[in-house]
Amino acid sequence: MASIDIKWTIDFGGDESPMQLERVIRTAFLVPQDDPKDSMCRWGLPIIMWGLPGIGKSSRAREVAVSMKLPMEVVIAMQLEPPDVGGAIMEDKTDGGAKKVLVLSEIKRLRSNGFGVLFLDELGLAPHSIQSALQSAVLDREFGDTTLPGQVRIIAASNDSSSVAESWGLTCPMANRFCHISVPVNTVAEWGDWMEGKAEKLQDADFLDLQDLVAKRWDAAYATSFAIVKSFLQKNTNVFHKIPKDDEAKRRAWPSGRGWTSFVRTQAAGAILGELEATDTLLGGIVGEEAHAAYKQYKSQLDLPSIEDVLSGVWQPNLRLDQAYVVYTNLRAFVKGTPVQKQTADLSVQVWRALNAAASKGYLDLACLVMVDLSGWPHNNTDRVKELSDPLYKRTGKSNMAGVMGRV
Repeated sequence: MASIDIKWTIDFGGDESPMQLERVIRTAFLVPQDDPKDSMCRWGLPIIMWGLPGIGKSSRAREVAVSMKLPMEVVIAMQLEPPDVGGAIMEDKTDGGAKKVLVLSEIKRLRSNGFGVLFLDELGLAPHSIQSALQSAVLDREFGDTTLPGQVRIIAASNDSSSVAESWGLTCPMANRFCHISVPVNTVAEWGDWMEGKAEKLQDADFLDLQDLVAKRWDAAYATSFAIVKSFLQKNTNVFHKIPKDDEAKRRAWPSGRGWTSFVRTQAAGAILGELEATDTLLGGIVGEEAHAAYKQYKSQLDLPSIEDVLSGVWQPNLRLDQAYVVYTNLRAFVKGTPVQKQTADLSVQVWRALNAAASKGYLDLACLVMVDLSGWPHNNTDRVKELSDPLYKRTGKSNMAGVMGRV
């Protein structure tokens, strides 16, 4: 039987390995901000690493970039001037007017390459006027009139304010554009392993191959991730958008609509890649510890069944609406993602039987959504399927699929 090769029961326990930061960065680089099947998709969850000076934040980011065959350009944010970000006004010799031109050679190279990593170092030390100018760069890759390709990832770093005599700190809007990661100081043993070349390293993997993997499995993973997060937020509206009152907390991770959008996408990408611990770190860095802890507790109590258990009848729907919403959203993604050659008569019967079980427990509307996606499957006119589909049509008050489509 076909199945979705994605695990949603995640064990977030265990100690971080020395490689954890590298895995966090690589997973972040593979989060799509748009439809990953679109050639114009913007790739990469913007992250900012916080930690003491001299602990290797930029060098570890470069190691990940090299392992993925991504060139990395480093820009010291605190040294930027407004023309560096927005472009310098120059005379246009073609018509005598004025035009904006890029100043930073790093940005020019990334635009020319068409892919890479832009590393904004010492971002917390940059004046707020520069941070405001960089806001469009972080999410939309915009530098004045120039937009960098979607294959350019954005990553930043900053020293903890306690370790720097003069620090502007991040503005609240800038902070909410990033996923915040705290980087600990390596132990002497870890440092020694690195110096001796014994430290475990990420396997080299071309970023295009990894992107293809995410794109192929995206629809099912995204649908399930969104369903879980939506059901959580419907029950916990107080953490949907919550700006901290404390000034220092405003400069770190806090929940917002923008953050939860990134949360959904990051959870989906992490499930596809199998990077569960790294994904957990990223999710907490997007919406903050309080909201993330509430989400993890909610998710652990959902007790989601596998697709196999739903189709075989081992799992039966109950009166918990939030669980049913996620389960049948997952089933819908399964139906839409099953290749034609695997849309067998036996599988069709199993799906229709599961929909009858849903309708019998009061989830007719959810069943109808799946019915619409089943409309293109073969075997719908066979006697075995009609024995199961006819009662469902009767429940809807419609006589055919066209009527059901109008109902939903």
